[in-house]
Amino acid sequence: MNRDDRDALTDPDGRSRGYQSKVPSVARRIDAVLKDSNRYLSKTVSSILEDLRYQGTFHSKAEAYAWLKKTPTMDAVNALIKQAEALPGPQRRKAIRQIMSGAKASRMSRLDALNESLKLNKAIIKEGVKRNVTPVMRSLSKDAYLRQTFTLQKQVGVGWAVDEPPAGQIVAGMNSTLDAMAEWYHGPLDQKIRDAIVEGIASGKTHAQIAKDLAHYEVPPARAKAVARTMITTVSNEAEMKALKETRIKRYEYVATLDERTCPVCGRLDGKTFPLDKAKAGVNFPPMHPNCRCVHIAALSKEVKNELTRSARDEHGRTRTVSASMTYDEWSRMFGSERVRKALAETETKLKASSKTVYDRTVPTRERRTVTMDDFGVDFVSTPKRKRNTERIVSYLNDKTDADPNAVAVIQNAMSNKDAPEIEIRYTDESRITPNPAKPMLAIPDHSNPDRRRMGTVFHEMTHLSDFFHRKSKDQSSLSTAHDSALSKAIADTPSDIPEHTAKLFRAFDAEFNKLYDDADIKNKQWTAKLERMVDDYKKGLISKEDFNIEYDKYKEWVRNINVDIDDTGRSRIQGGGIDMLEDIYDALSGGSFQSEKKVKFGHGKQYYARNGMREAELIANYTALSIERPDLIAQLRKDKPALCRELDRVMYELGE
Repeated sequence: MNRDDRDALTDPDGRSRGYQSKVPSVARRIDAVLKDSNRYLSKTVSSILEDLRYQGTFHSKAEAYAWLKKTPTMDAVNALIKQAEALPGPQRRKAIRQIMSGAKASRMSRLDALNESLKLNKAIIKEGVKRNVTPVMRSLSKDAYLRQTFTLQKQVGVGWAVDEPPAGQIVAGMNSTLDAMAEWYHGPLDQKIRDAIVEGIASGKTHAQIAKDLAHYEVPPARAKAVARTMITTVSNEAEMKALKETRIKRYEYVATLDERTCPVCGRLDGKTFPLDKAKAGVNFPPMHPNCRCVHIAALSKEVKNELTRSARDEHGRTRTVSASMTYDEWSRMFGSERVRKALAETETKLKASSKTVYDRTVPTRERRTVTMDDFGVDFVSTPKRKRNTERIVSYLNDKTDADPNAVAVIQNAMSNKDAPEIEIRYTDESRITPNPAKPMLAIPDHSNPDRRRMGTVFHEMTHLSDFFHRKSKDQSSLSTAHDSALSKAIADTPSDIPEHTAKLFRAFDAEFNKLYDDADIKNKQWTAKLERMVDDYKKGLISKEDFNIEYDKYKEWVRNINVDIDDTGRSRIQGGGIDMLEDIYDALSGGSFQSEKKVKFGHGKQYYARNGMREAELIANYTALSIERPDLIAQLRKDKPALCRELDRVMYELGE
C-alpha cells in the first residue's frame, strides 16, 4: 500500500485540503468573471428597457409584465448582439445569427430579450471561467497525476515514462463541473434579476436606475468558492484516476470523512469498491455534489485495512482513532448524532426504492383483437361526421400492430359508452373532456380530414373518458385516478429528473418545432409583401379589387390554419411523433415546473397543477396514448422510471376492464 493511499484512508480530508489550497486563487478568478459578465448584462438590460421613459406609471406587476411582452426597439436587439460578442468565435457567430434572424426578431418580446440576455450571460460566465482558470487547473491536474503515478511506481518497484494529462481531459473536467453547477450558482441570480426588473418597472424606476440596481445582484463569494472547490475536486480526482488506469489496478475504493459534515449520500459510499471503468462523478465517484470532500484510493484488501487506523470525529467534534475498516454507517451508529443516523436511514430507503432498474411487468398483457365499429357506442356513429371520424380511428388502431394491447383496450372501453346514457361529442382543436355524470362531453380533433394526424390527442382524451367511467361513485364528477393512493405514492417517490438521453431528444424536438414557426414567419412576410404590392397595383389600376380579394382570402385561410398545421405536424411527425406526450409526462412528474421553466415545450405548467391537481390523470392519459403511438418511447421510460411505470401499467390494465 502506498503512502498517499494510506494518508487518504486515514485522513481523506487532509488529502483533499492539499489540493484545496488553490481555492482562494481560483475563486478570485471566478469572481472577476462574474463581475465582468454583470456589467455586460447591466448594459444590455438598460437598452432593452430604454423606451420605458415614454411610458406612464404602472400600477401593478401585471401591467409591468404586459409591457414586457411587447416588442422591443432595434437598440435592444443591437445590445444583445454586442453582449454576444463577448463569446468566443463559433459560439459568438451562432448567438448573433440567432438574434439577427428576422423571423426570431419579429416574435421577440422585451421579456424574450431579457431571457436571451440572461442566457448569453450564463454562456459568457462559463467561457470566461474556463479561460481564467485553465492555467491553474492544468498545473493542478499535472501535480495530481504525477503524484499518483510516482507513489504507484514506488509501490510496485518499477518506473515508467509518464506524460502530462492531455488538455482535453482537463477541459472536460471543468466543463462537467460548470454544466452541473450552472443552475446552482446562476439560477438564483436569474430569478433575482427578473424580480428586480418587474418590481423596478412597477415602482416607477427609470431604465438607468433598474440597470444600476442590477450591479448589486452579484453571486455571493461563498458560491464562487464552492464552484472553485468542486472544480478542483473534479480535475484532481480525474487526473489521479487516469494514473490508476495506466497500472494493473482494476478497482478503486470510495473514501469519505467520518464526521458530522459528511452527507448521507457520500457516507453510504464510504468503503465501497467499484471497477475503474465504471467510475462516474456524482454516481459512485467524487465529487458527488458541490463542496464534496471525498477522495478515492486503489482498492485495499480487508486484511490490509484491519492493520491500519483512520481518524474520525464524534458528534461533539472530538477526534477518535478507529479501525481503517470502519465504514461511515458503522461510525454513525457508534459516534454519530441522531440527526446523522436518521438522514442516513432516509437516504438508504429512498435509494432502495429507486434502485430497481430492471422493469418487471406485474399485470398480464391482453390478447390483441381487431378493433371494429361494433366496439363503439351509438354516440360515435350517430351522424355522418361522427361515423367518418370513428372509421378513421378504427383503421388507425388496427394499423398500429405494435401498440400495447392493454392501451388499446382502454380506448375500446371508452368508446363502448357502457357507463353513460349519452356522450356529447365535439370536434375541435381545443381537446378536453367535461366529466358530467349526467352527460359527459368529449372534445377531440376532427379526423374526417385525412390530413389531420393528431391521433395521440384523441387517445389521450379517450383515456380521460375511461378514467371517468371507472370512478367509484357514479354521482361523482372526478376521475378514478384522483383517488388512487398507490399511483399517487409512486409519483411522489419518483424523481422528476430528465435523463440526458431524453433531454437530448427533447432539445432536438424543440429545435425542429421552432423551425416550423420560423418557416411560417418567413412565409407570413412573403404573404405580407405580396399583398402590399397588390395594394399598390390596385391603386395604379393594374389589378381589380376582386383579384386582390381572392389573394387576401387565401392569406386569411392560411393564417386560420397555420398554427393548427404546425401543431399537427410537430406533434405527429417530428422525431417520429409522440415526443410531445413524453414531455407532458415529465412535466406532470415535475408538477408543471418543467413547462413553466421552458425545459419542455409541451405540458400543463405549474398553475394548472396547482389549481386542478390531476397529475395522476395526465400521466395515465399520456402513458396510454404513448403506448399506442410510440411503444419504443414507453420501453425507454420503463427503464428510466421503472417503479412509476409499474403503477401506470396497473392503472392502464384496470381502465381497460
